[in-house]
Amino acid sequence: MNTSTISPVERLELLKAKRQQSKQLNRDALIADRQNQRAASVAAKKEEERRLKEAEGDFRDKVEDVIDQRTKNLSYTLEECEKWDKTQKKKNEDGTKNMDALAASTYKKEIKGL
Repeated sequence: MNTSTISPVERLELLKAKRQQSKQLNRDALIADRQNQRAASVAAKKEEERRLKEAEGDFRDKVEDVIDQRTKNLSYTLEECEKWDKTQKKKNEDGTKNMDALAASTYKKEIKGL
């Protein structure tokens, strides 16, 4: 349509119809946006709840492992505990000796390289 051949009254009616159409489109877009926001909010809340339950489950597993280990430790005799302590002490001493020997040999190599 050519706007120069339309009467002012007809033009006003076309503009009113266009305004109503724009209002409806804006309302529809607003409703769709709200629904998307709600869906995103619900999804985020569910994800947070899942993450918290997972973290709580991990914590409970760790606590149960510690309790199981403590219960197992109660079944050892005094002699077994002393033997274990000696073994661990020997490992630590050997490790320290090995590290001291390694440091000494590294030092000698560096000095020789100079």
